[in-house]
Amino acid sequence: MVANSLLKAVSITFMLIVGTMQINAQSAAAAEVAVIQNSQQKTDRAKNEFSVLVGWSISSPTLIGTTEDARLGALALRYGRDVFSKKNVALQYGVEITPVAALSLPNRTFARRRELVYGIGVSPVGFKLNFRKEKRLQPFAGTSGGLFYFTKDVPVINASKFNFTFDFGGGVQIFTRNKRAVTIGYKYQHISNGGTARVNPGIDANIFYVGVSVFK
Repeated sequence: MVANSLLKAVSITFMLIVGTMQINAQSAAAAEVAVIQNSQQKTDRAKNEFSVLVGWSISSPTLIGTTEDARLGALALRYGRDVFSKKNVALQYGVEITPVAALSLPNRTFARRRELVYGIGVSPVGFKLNFRKEKRLQPFAGTSGGLFYFTKDVPVINASKFNFTFDFGGGVQIFTRNKRAVTIGYKYQHISNGGTARVNPGIDANIFYVGVSVFK
């Protein structure tokens, strides 16, 4: 009797363990399927994109310009509209306004170690090419050109307050929800007066930026 009871208890315990393992396996499989489905889920991307972007340069190379140790930070507002769209790519024309730009330069006088010069800008010509446009994760490449106006001659005295600018770079847009995306990007930006002043050292900037976008 004791042996039969013990055998029955062992059998029941074994069945419970097997049942639990099957349930856990089914749950894990369902979770894996859900992850795969979420990564492959398509986005309802609209043609119009409204963005707020914040960027800061960590270095100033001298590939085109000759100014060393300059740092540029900017807050930009961007509007873009798809002008060409296929299943996997979308080409967008964009306009960008920079209401606040801050340029940190090496000292011009012995009284200060660095000097901060403020400016505003506009880039009326810009293009952005998004890849995997129906997916949650969309790499992109872009370029733009425009104008900057600073409160003082930059990057040195006898240069100019008025400057031209162009940039090129890329990054990734991550759709956190339908028609909402977070942008992480990099661009190489050049600023110069184009020879309209007595001197034109020019400024290059490696700019990393983040932003949020709404599609309508």
